Amino acid sequence: MHGLIFEEIRRYAEDRLGPGGWTTLLDRAGLSSKAYDQVQAYPEADALQLVTAASHITGLPAAAVLEDFGEFVAPDLLRLSAPLVNRAWKTLDLLENTEETIHRVVRLDNPGAEPPALHVTRTGPRRVVIVYSSPQKMCALAKGICKGVAKHYHEAIALSESRCMHTANASVTSKSNCNEYHVSDIRPRRNRRQRRYPRPHQAGALRSTDEDRVELLLAGKVRFYLDTTEVPSSEALNSLKRGN
Repeated sequence: MHGLIFEEIRRYAEDRLGPGGWTTLLDRAGLSSKAYDQVQAYPEADALQLVTAASHITGLPAAAVLEDFGEFVAPDLLRLSAPLVNRAWKTLDLLENTEETIHRVVRLDNPGAEPPALHVTRTGPRRVVIVYSSPQKMCALAKGICKGVAKHYHEAIALSESRCMHTANASVTSKSNCNEYHVSDIRPRRNRRQRRYPRPHQAGALRSTDEDRVELLLAGKVRFYLDTTEVPSSEALNSLKRGN
């Protein structure tokens, strides 16, 4: 495992455990004699020992520690990868392109680095499906990084897991070393078409909720939903108000 990860674990320990947290973590992991250089590669077993030690110190499950660490480290990973990241990208765009841009370059430039293999499918404008595969099986770390990326972009996501390599069911499948995540952008849609309508509290008022939905309000309550990109004619509105 690349030394950069151990440097991030050091920062995480100092932040979460307070001053001297790194020394405490090394001692608890039985690694007090070890020193880690950012440009060297080290056994992944060391990282697992540190995660286990952090779990014992904090009382949190190891998976929770990994997920929290992933969220913590995401901003630094984005900063280091900035030359490879399109400035127009947001959370789902970055997740969709991580394997072909960031991970590919990491493998070429750092032979000791072993980022997980990601197969990402964009299933809609606001949704991606990620299949995560790694011999380290640190799938909780990937979940945390997804959340950290969303926080970096000031976005809200919903993340669900349809398959996990650590579950009993995974051991009997052909994809036992894979996790599958469904990540959705759950931000409210922005209204791209600004229309002038009567105030929402007025009977018969229209309110645009997104680019292709208009709500007809009757007596301050939503009674009809018009899926349209055009403003309805006055005849149609009058007909709706009369209940036709």
